[in-house]
Amino acid sequence: MAIKFWKFVPEVSKKLKNYIGLSYTKGFGEWPILMQATFSVWDTLEHMKAYAYDNPNHAAMIKKTRALNWYKEEMFSRFVVWDEKIYLDSSQ
Repeated sequence: MAIKFWKFVPEVSKKLKNYIGLSYTKGFGEWPILMQATFSVWDTLEHMKAYAYDNPNHAAMIKKTRALNWYKEEMFSRFVVWDEKIYLDSSQ
């Protein structure tokens, strides 16, 4: 299953690379490479949602993931990135 999954990763990653509103992205895995995850930082929540829900390549990958039962479990988390300068300015 991992080999099937990894065959699709380059195409989806290539489309993510220049997506509007994406500030940073990094793929990573766990022991040793079989569990894949993507960490990304977006300019706005709307940009992130546009990629996640409106991008046909991402939607196709989600369908394949579910149809082939690639993941044992999934977790999608949203965090707020704090700018140290903003934090310091707001505490005064």
